[in-house]
Amino acid sequence: LANFHSAQKDLQRAEDDYNRGAIPEQALDKAKLGFEVAQAQLASAKANLELIKKGARKEDIQIAQANVEQAKATLDKLESLKKARSWEVKIQGAKTQWENANSAYHLAKTSWEDKLWEKDIKLASAQVQNAEAALELAQSRLEDCTIRAPISGIISGRFVDEGSVVGPGAPLVSIVDISSVKIVLHIGEEYLDKIPLTRKIVVQIENYLDKIFVPQEINISPVMDPRSRKIKVEVKIPNPDLRIKPGMFARVKLILEEEK
Repeated sequence: LANFHSAQKDLQRAEDDYNRGAIPEQALDKAKLGFEVAQAQLASAKANLELIKKGARKEDIQIAQANVEQAKATLDKLESLKKARSWEVKIQGAKTQWENANSAYHLAKTSWEDKLWEKDIKLASAQVQNAEAALELAQSRLEDCTIRAPISGIISGRFVDEGSVVGPGAPLVSIVDISSVKIVLHIGEEYLDKIPLTRKIVVQIENYLDKIFVPQEINISPVMDPRSRKIKVEVKIPNPDLRIKPGMFARVKLILEEEK
């Protein structure tokens, strides 16, 4: 149990060092070590609890009873040889041995009947709970050492180097999701009433004029820019192969009428 508390303190110290700006890799190694130690203690505590629940004390009673029977058999054998006075000392010794074994047997039996083993189970259960709490704490500390992005995407910029010390809230990298891209248009008010009727738009990218992109989503702003008298339209097109990059120019055609 002392080793358990020591490992727990080491884990807390590692977390404090990490928060103060220690080398991230060192803090991670210490957290992993504390996690493994806590996990081993948990397994040991559970094994001890199972051993007690299966009746380790009952086995002590069986051993004591076997010792009583063996001592009684020796005493009976020597009693049969009582005709020779030289055996009296050995008989007395055997009798003493039997009495001691019998006392040990009754003591073990009394302890079992008084359910003193339940205290051992409660103690082992408490150790299991402590080990589980330490394991959960170590797991939490370990997860804190891993940086996870809020979205799935591609790193477009890095602001720190390996081994750098950063403060809370400082950006580490920038991430973009370009699995689909958005094109922003500004349509004149004269076409405003025609867009909801057709909603047919084709897109060509300057670098890929041989390919026509079909929008998967079109959003029309509910308000008009009072200065330009135009409406903002956002066209979202799929980009599964990530060929289209942010900042590229696109040609957008709004089909108002089609020849039959």
